[in-house]
Amino acid sequence: KIMRQDPAFRPDRIFYACCGEEPVGTTAAYIRPAIRPRSGMIHYVGVRSGHGGKGLGQALMGAALNRMREEGWSSAWLTTDDFRLAAIKLYAGLGFIPQLTHDSHRDRWEAVIDALHAPDLRDRWAESLSAPLWKAPEPEPDLCDYSKRLVPRWRWHTQRPVGTLKNDEVTARSDESLYHPS
Repeated sequence: KIMRQDPAFRPDRIFYACCGEEPVGTTAAYIRPAIRPRSGMIHYVGVRSGHGGKGLGQALMGAALNRMREEGWSSAWLTTDDFRLAAIKLYAGLGFIPQLTHDSHRDRWEAVIDALHAPDLRDRWAESLSAPLWKAPEPEPDLCDYSKRLVPRWRWHTQRPVGTLKNDEVTARSDESLYHPS
């Protein structure tokens, strides 16, 4: 239900791994061009406990990445938490590299490399870990003149005050244009 509300949601980009009839893993291939143009997003890779370590995450990632390639996307990105070491190991094995978005990330990635006992990642990721922080692109300016779209409305209850802002809450008078005074 929540996923369907996301504008990037498309059912044909959701992938499942099943054990018999039971879904035990999932991932999705999303597209978020406002955040990263010309790049697909891996959204939520998850495998149920008891089914990890069987290559399901890698198979799911492969399915999502293949879908992105079929749709013409040349790169992919994802987000993760630094305590998800098994996932990070998988992502590193597939060629993903860290992209720093916060000052704390350099130290956190160093700790991840140590926790994974993978000093080779320090060399593979050296350029990324020393790069400036990544910032999302500025959104396209909205060129619509909304003042031309405003429609004046007649207030039936002219003696009543209009909605006001008080303590960060609006006291709206939503019935103003709906009903004639009785």
